[in-house]
Formats: sequence, structure tokens, C-alpha cells
Amino acid sequence: MSDIAQEAERNAPTDPMHPRIPSQYVEALDSVRLAETFVGIAESLTKPRAALMYT
Repeated sequence: MSDIAQEAERNAPTDPMHPRIPSQYVEALDSVRLAETFVGIAESLTKPRAALMYT
């Protein structure tokens, strides 16, 4: 999974206005920790993010 994320990061188009944020991954020790990790990711995606819009 981390290899896929790193490949996607390498192949992503660059945008000089928005510098790239390095991807990260967490290594789970067992299936319970793995499930907790994915639940944490899913919950973080639902949080509102501040953004600036240029019009």
C-alpha cells in the first residue's frame, strides 16, 4: 500500500502555487490496529478544511 502511495505521489502533477505535501503511512501491528487506522483516516476526511479561493 505504501508503494502505491509513493508512486502516486511521484506521478502527481506539480503545482507551483500549492507545494506538494509528502505522503505518510502508518504500519499497523495487527488487524485491530489496521481497522483503527482506516477508521481514523475515514473520520479525518469528514472534517471540514479551511480553503482560500481565488476568483
